[in-house]
Amino acid sequence: MKRRISSLQRASCSTISGNGASGVLVQLNSSIIIRGGAMIQGNNGPSIELALASTLYFAGRAIDETGNGGFGLQCQDGESSVTNIYLLNGTLSPASTGF
Repeated sequence: MKRRISSLQRASCSTISGNGASGVLVQLNSSIIIRGGAMIQGNNGPSIELALASTLYFAGRAIDETGNGGFGLQCQDGESSVTNIYLLNGTLSPASTGF
């Protein structure tokens, strides 16, 4: 099941897995907070994908991503940004930077 999160919402589930594309897709100037301890695994695309001026905030403990079909964090544009990027235990696409 693909999770669509719009506006500012919190993803506090412990595991996001088995999606046919990205584990979490944040787009169209949306923001998301992912709390520590979350596992993002077994998705066909990147663990987390940011696009179109969106923001991602990691809070608390480290977030683990494993067994996905792409980067741990995939930023699709230079307008998307991440806070506390060091909390992601995974790979970063070249365009992924913190603010």
